[in-house]
Amino acid sequence: GESMKVWNAIRRVPYPMRRMSATGLNIFAPLIAFGDTRFGLSDRASLRLVRAALRSPGGVSELLSSRTFQDLYRRMVSVWSAPPVLSLPADCVHRDPLCDVGLDADAVGAAAWMMAADFQTYLPGDILVKVDRASMTESLEVRCPFLDAEVVSFAWSLDMAQRIRL
Repeated sequence: GESMKVWNAIRRVPYPMRRMSATGLNIFAPLIAFGDTRFGLSDRASLRLVRAALRSPGGVSELLSSRTFQDLYRRMVSVWSAPPVLSLPADCVHRDPLCDVGLDADAVGAAAWMMAADFQTYLPGDILVKVDRASMTESLEVRCPFLDAEVVSFAWSLDMAQRIRL
């Protein structure tokens, strides 16, 4: 949802121009933060992107630095702009687990790609872990019926318009 809106807004601007804007935001971030704190500039801005840039120039700079939709998505859902696996030795790392979900975002569409990314990373690495820990703490046996293979297959067979309201 939100990442598609952001991508649709920024992708119209050529990457070199976005990169220069991001650099400018980083350079002037302390001055921007002072101006916003002292004079409440973000409260007066009518455009949402301008408000965001005044309140968090570093965050907007990160988003403007995105080359692809997948890169933008990673920056929006992660605390790291570059995945931490990239800092490991090359022979230990073969791919970025968040963005290499086995689908071409341009071919399947941004919404389907995000669903696949969340299904392969966020669901097992975060949500299901929390459910498992909470249920073990209370000595409960918990099942996730919507993750049954047949239910998942059926859900993936539906048109995007039937899965989410676009």
